[in-house]
This record gives sequence, structure tokens and C-alpha cells, in this order.
Amino acid sequence: MKYREQLLKEIEQTESQLKKLEKSERSKMKERNNLNKEILKILLKKQEAEKILKEKKELLRELSRMGVIFK
Repeated sequence: MKYREQLLKEIEQTESQLKKLEKSERSKMKERNNLNKEILKILLKKQEAEKILKEKKELLRELSRMGVIFK
């Protein structure tokens, strides 16, 4: 009987530990998803900034050409 009680206690402890680990895993997954969302926002802003920079450089290049023509 004592052996059975010991096994039941160990099973209970293991199940409790498993629940804690599963809760921790869910928490970390949510954290990772939030970080991924933030990274995506940053990458989109970076992409937009690069696009604007490229457009402004092209405008500057065109203005430089026009300046040479009108001089």
C-alpha cells in the first residue's frame, strides 16, 4: 500500500510540474509573438525610411542634372 501511495504522490508532483512548464511555455510563446510583432513593425518602418531616402536621393540627382543644364 505504501508503494502505491508513493507512486500516486510522484504522479501528482509530476503532473503539477508539467502544468507549470506548460504555463511557462505559453507565456514565453506570447512573449516571442509580441517581440516578433515589434520586430516586424521596426522592419516595416525601416523599409519605408529606405524608400523615402531613395526617392529623395533620386530627386537630388535630378535637381543636380537640371542645375547643370540651366547654368
